[in-house]
Amino acid sequence: MIYPTGEKYASRSPFYEYLGQLRQALFAERVCIVIGYSFRDVPINNAFVDGIQKNRRIRIVVLGPSADKVVGRLDNAIRGNIMAVNSSFGTRGSLAPQNIVDSLKSWRPALMA
Repeated sequence: MIYPTGEKYASRSPFYEYLGQLRQALFAERVCIVIGYSFRDVPINNAFVDGIQKNRRIRIVVLGPSADKVVGRLDNAIRGNIMAVNSSFGTRGSLAPQNIVDSLKSWRPALMA
């Protein structure tokens, strides 16, 4: 969402607006696909925690070369809604969009019904 890493001001524009849009989406959506985010930014992480607490149906798929390590560092309270998919894009054997759908179906079959 925001790059490069470093100091960001969650209460200043444009970050405030971006964070508000993320929160609204997490409160309403059933699936969120996160690509390459390390979950090291507290205001953004809080948006995910609040989103899961308010929207128990949401499923978050974290994609990245070390997604399992990223998810492993997260709070146990939200890990049940998050699936790690270790993959990178643009390389041989990388994850195709259909593989993401298939992973979601196997994780929570009713979600994709």
